[in-house]
Amino acid sequence: MPESQISGRHNGDRIIWSNNHAFLDRVRVNELLETAIKSPLVVVTANSGYGKTRAIGSFLSERSDTIVWFSLTDGDNDRTQFWNHFVSLISKHNRRLSEKMHGLGFPARQRDNLFFGLLDDELGIAEKYFIVFDDFHVIKDKDVLSLIRNLVDRHYDNITVMTLSQLEPSPILMPLGMRHESAIITEDELCFTKQEIDEYFTLTNIPLSADEVQRIYDYTKGWAFAVSLFAFSMRKNSASFEHSLRAVDINIQKIIEFDVFSDLPENLQKYLVQLSLLEYLAPSLISTLEGGDELLREIDNISPFIRYDSFSDMYRIHHLFREFLGKRQDLITDDIRKCAYRKSAEWCVKNELFLDAIRHFEKAGIYDRIVETIYFHFSLQIPPRDAQTLLEIFKAAPEGAFDNVPLYPVTYTRILLSLGQVSDAIDFADNMVVKHSAMPESEIKHQIICSLYLVIGIGHLMLAPFTDSYKFDKYFERMAHHFAQFPYERANPGANPVSIHTIPPYAGTVCTTKEGSFEKYIGALERGVQYTTKSLDGYMAGMDMLAKGELCFFKGDLVGAEAHVSNAFAASERARQYDIRNRALFIMMRICLARGKYEYMPTVLHQLNQQIGYTDYANRQLTYDVVTSWFYTRIGLLNYVPNWIDHDFEEESISEYCTDFANLMKAHLLYHKKQYQQLLTFLYREGGNASSLYMQIDYAILKSLCNYSINNKADAFDLLVEAYELSRTNELIMPFIEYGKEMRTLTGAAEKADCVMGRIPYDWLNNINRRANTYAKYLNNIIGDFRKANGLDQEVVLTPREISILTELYKGLSRAEIAMQQGLSVNTIRVILDSIFEKLNARNSMDAIRIAAERNLL
Repeated sequence: MPESQISGRHNGDRIIWSNNHAFLDRVRVNELLETAIKSPLVVVTANSGYGKTRAIGSFLSERSDTIVWFSLTDGDNDRTQFWNHFVSLISKHNRRLSEKMHGLGFPARQRDNLFFGLLDDELGIAEKYFIVFDDFHVIKDKDVLSLIRNLVDRHYDNITVMTLSQLEPSPILMPLGMRHESAIITEDELCFTKQEIDEYFTLTNIPLSADEVQRIYDYTKGWAFAVSLFAFSMRKNSASFEHSLRAVDINIQKIIEFDVFSDLPENLQKYLVQLSLLEYLAPSLISTLEGGDELLREIDNISPFIRYDSFSDMYRIHHLFREFLGKRQDLITDDIRKCAYRKSAEWCVKNELFLDAIRHFEKAGIYDRIVETIYFHFSLQIPPRDAQTLLEIFKAAPEGAFDNVPLYPVTYTRILLSLGQVSDAIDFADNMVVKHSAMPESEIKHQIICSLYLVIGIGHLMLAPFTDSYKFDKYFERMAHHFAQFPYERANPGANPVSIHTIPPYAGTVCTTKEGSFEKYIGALERGVQYTTKSLDGYMAGMDMLAKGELCFFKGDLVGAEAHVSNAFAASERARQYDIRNRALFIMMRICLARGKYEYMPTVLHQLNQQIGYTDYANRQLTYDVVTSWFYTRIGLLNYVPNWIDHDFEEESISEYCTDFANLMKAHLLYHKKQYQQLLTFLYREGGNASSLYMQIDYAILKSLCNYSINNKADAFDLLVEAYELSRTNELIMPFIEYGKEMRTLTGAAEKADCVMGRIPYDWLNNINRRANTYAKYLNNIIGDFRKANGLDQEVVLTPREISILTELYKGLSRAEIAMQQGLSVNTIRVILDSIFEKLNARNSMDAIRIAAERNLL
């Protein structure tokens, strides 16, 4: 590399190396990298000081490709922070893709399909992308690792992923069996050879004899950092080769101290110590630190310890130099240190790195800004991991830190509520209401009490399923009274409408079978919603109507259900109450199937797709996955179900109620995949955590059907009785009917079973049997219509045996005759024909023959 291309300055999307410091363009390493980038994953593993970043940065800077350089920190183990950083880097090259990624949220296993769909749509085949993860060893979060692994597994022809790490790559990133698909570059390849040491010193105008080159090589073993330090020392002591050699041999830290740091001006030393405190060394931030404008220009003079990274628009301090600076904190005053943290925190707020901002406000001791950041920039339902971090910060605060922070009680109760510590949140809020009620009249007093009553009301709403106490509306009424005492716009300027806290799979969160409980709950909702929607820009709008619609649906009143759910959808959409809107679509989808109305399904699916664009809906992708998966599972398109539902998912990564919703879908998926033993294990583990009576009934039915399918008929009938008893008081029949032909088979057998007689009325079994049969026919019609409308009706593969049996049927043979011809039992023929009917979406034998003939399967 010519001298004009040494040490980093930003120029467009390229690194131009200034001539202040020599950087050897190593042909050998470049050739190695040129071969390596033909693999989808390039893993560069070497300890500090081996020139990983310099070597890869120099190599990539000579290319015209798009370089996304992600310099990782410990904070990137937080998935939200990782994603925000990633999106920010993508925005430098593809604004449209970054905006869509921002709306998607961190994929993990929940959103893989949509994320990779975005890449498929947005990244042109002709354009080459290098995605570099520097300091990759700091990443421990397995969902972040899995995302990067999945990116590699997609084998995009135009994407190469590169990881630069001090440690061996995680097995999640590179399982043992996959190492052959990756290019691995280690310390051995990055170490300077004797020839490269000679070339490097020649480039720096320090001529060495062959013997001196050998001695440097023997001492440094080609360690790039030590070689560059040696050259740095030699430039200062050009006649003292021995001095420099001994210095390297004694202690790298001492070299930094005596040959680098001690000669710097005192103001530059103090400035560097400030920089060592911060994670994000953006020029726009560090120029605001004490002495920043003047001293920023002098940083180049201490390369290779600090450099400008043009890919991320950040300065980077070498690990060993940062460690050294960390021991020199005595050079700056406490006021300067706190000022640096404060400015960093404000920069983080501006760049929407809110958790980082809070951490730095904590170090600066500015506790009112911690509360303010949470109050204005976190949703009412704070993600559990973030809430746990915030709770630890609050608990670690010095005594009295929040005494004069008005919004502290509100913020703290929101954190407790988000962590599921509902009783603690209510108790704390009750005490704070008493305390603030005794204070002099002011707008802020009423704002705080209003917010506290909102938290108390939500807390009692969350506890209602388990306490059978429906008094939450009283607290919403008190909230509205205090709300009237202060203008909301001034209390929360520019805020979006408050979105409903995450609700369970159903708005009707009643767990008891006691008669009248649903009606009491819905009555309290109707009264409470009047106050919340009026006071808080539509908060909870449609929730009462949705609960009514659900009850009608599960009672089998489909017409009444449709009317209520349609009203709930309209009200929640106007008020941007997204969880309510999503659950309304969930029930509307089920109504469509139960009524056999395929013509409504495209509209419902389109409305579900719309929610992906609602960037202020935190759970948009997760709830979209769950609801659509319910539909795809019902119509037999199991490969359309996202992988995260099919596999174990981390419950702490999503809220408690979202976990309930995901668990419900997982149970249905396991059942339709006929994994009965696995499903039973799952149900007995999760069944006791069902957040509503509807789910309790559903889980009891699934247990019954599973046991019947594995021929445990006595247990199956006992569990059917259990499900009936749970549903009897409130006459909830739709959970049984929705299992269609499986329920028809089960209830048909139960009608003849002596152990069921007298425990379930015959008329009830007969009614469920009949309506389940009708449901099965409607569902079969919808399956056929959907597959035809989406070009899936030709994707049918029959086995040779199925084709043979269908051909015999076409010839007019009866099932008994086919059984004799095939050497099988009549029952086996029946099972095979059922499989054929399901694959062809046929209603009967004649329909199957017609469809098979049309598709040339015979």
